[in-house]
This record gives sequence, structure tokens and C-alpha cells, in this order.
Amino acid sequence: LDILKEEKIQVISLARLHEMMQKKLPAERPSVVITIDDDFKNIVRVAAPMLREYGYPATFFVYTKNITDQPRQGMAWEDLRRLQKEGFDIQNHSHTHTAFHVPHEGESADQHAARVDIEILHSREVLEDRLGHKIWSFAYPMGYHSPYLEKRLKDAGYELLLTTDANPPDVTKTYTGVLDRFTIQKGKDPFGLFYKQIAFARRTLDDHSLTLKEDETEPRP
Repeated sequence: LDILKEEKIQVISLARLHEMMQKKLPAERPSVVITIDDDFKNIVRVAAPMLREYGYPATFFVYTKNITDQPRQGMAWEDLRRLQKEGFDIQNHSHTHTAFHVPHEGESADQHAARVDIEILHSREVLEDRLGHKIWSFAYPMGYHSPYLEKRLKDAGYELLLTTDANPPDVTKTYTGVLDRFTIQKGKDPFGLFYKQIAFARRTLDDHSLTLKEDETEPRP
């Protein structure tokens, strides 16, 4: 966060980026969006306090299965409601955080569809009921996605879907309601990945010289 401030990189909200993509508005200056998936304890105890100190917005994607009413057991509903009141955005990351983009071996189409219902519909109902706000965005668990799952999510009314495919937003292209993210992970040269993101944030619309290596992204089929 110190580096973002020193480099004068603007941190905007996910909702603002979605609006910019819809209206084809390029960023007026180098910008990034901060999203964090599923890391319950670190979101509450590490990330949120630091982001709060810098005044940076962020979206936290959470999966509902392990959210409890006991803060000492990880992330609790009380934590999420507090973060939401502080201005942080809470969105959906499924119910079980498992791969459900394709059927299991031997699973029928109806069985797979029912499993997807739990992951994308039941989880949203739980979040909206417990947090009292609209859930409009979904981040694919582990980046696993498929045309079938994308259609199901869009049919369910999700406005924005996020992958881990490591492509920067491009307002010159048709916006489909899908955005790719660059992930920073332990054991994968996190500072190297972070500086790569800074380079992308500084890229102009006509600069296509920057690419990420395939092994720098979260694996998916």
C-alpha cells in the first residue's frame, strides 16, 4: 500500500471500474482495484485495518459455508456487517469454494445444475439476507469457469463476473460483464507480480508490450 501511494496509483472501487467499462471511460490516471478472496482471518485482522488506514476501497469475495456467528472461529457475520458499514464491499465467492464449473464424473446434468444452484443462488440468498444489500458480483472460486457457468450466473442476474485470467481491462473492446484479475499469491514471487501490476496500471491504451507468463496466474483448466 505504501508503494501504491508513493507511485501515485489511484485505487478505485470495483463498482467504479464496472461503470467505467460500461461507459467506455478510460482511467484519467494509473489506477488499480483491490479485491481479496476467501481469506477470512486475514481480511478482518490484517487487510481491512491496513486498507482503512490508507482510505483505500476494496471488495472482499467470501464463500458462505464457513461464515459463523463466532468471531473467534474465523470470519463471522458480525465482522462482515462491520466491514460493510465501514464502506468495504462484500460480494459472492460461492457457498463451498469448490470447482463446479463442469459436472463431476458420473454426475447428471440435473444433479450438476442443482449443485450450481447452491453455489450461485443459495449463497447469494444467504449473503443478501445476512448483510442486507444486493449481491451483484461473483468471483469464480480458484478461477474455474466455463461457458455454462457464465451463462447460469448471467441468467441469475449477476452483473459482473471475475476470473483470475490476468488480462487488464480494455475499454476499447466490447464489455461482456466479465473482468480478469491479476492474482498475488504466496510462493509465486508476490512482489514481482505486484510490480507487474503497477506496470499494467501505467500502461497506455496503445501499449500492448506487457504480458504475463502463464505460470504467473492462478491455475485453471
